[in-house]
Amino acid sequence: QTHSSNAKEQLYEIRIKGTIQCNGPKPINKTVIGDRLQAQMFTGSRRREALEDWVRANYPGAEPQSGRNLAAEVKPLK
Repeated sequence: QTHSSNAKEQLYEIRIKGTIQCNGPKPINKTVIGDRLQAQMFTGSRRREALEDWVRANYPGAEPQSGRNLAAEVKPLK
């Protein structure tokens, strides 16, 4: 977690859904909490790379390109 001088920094709920290839298809439905920068990574022009990196980090045995079968839904936390 990054240190922020602004205690009221907006947080986002990032829900990652879809299927990855890991010794066969594996359904994914994970929710993570992130800051604005992380939320932008999953919604910006490089969201495919962000999803593939997420698969690499969280499912080491999975094929990174299976991030193509994932979608990220980003909502601000209240």
